[in-house]
Amino acid sequence: MPPVLPRLSGEKNFKLIYRRGRRVSKHSLSVIYLHTPPTKTKIAVVVSKRVSHKAHQRNLYKRRLWGCLRELRKFLPSNTLIIVLTKPTIKNLSYSQIKQDLVNILKTI
Repeated sequence: MPPVLPRLSGEKNFKLIYRRGRRVSKHSLSVIYLHTPPTKTKIAVVVSKRVSHKAHQRNLYKRRLWGCLRELRKFLPSNTLIIVLTKPTIKNLSYSQIKQDLVNILKTI
């Protein structure tokens, strides 16, 4: 498998997922997903300024999440558009705890 996951882009796609998608939340993460059979799975990671006002901190959390998603590729549902949102509580978690939250969310999708 390729090391890079297909990324979700485009304002139209984000608006569609926010409007029609389903939400699953855990302690530090929230995932909004929408099953769309004609397309393949695409993912976006969003870290807002509520988490941290410093860009290097937000980028750190994004890198951690993308790393977790690459490791958890087998848990990703097919033909789904996914947005991973972070909550401010992510600051208190280690990489393994973030990964476990993500596994729990992906199993419920």
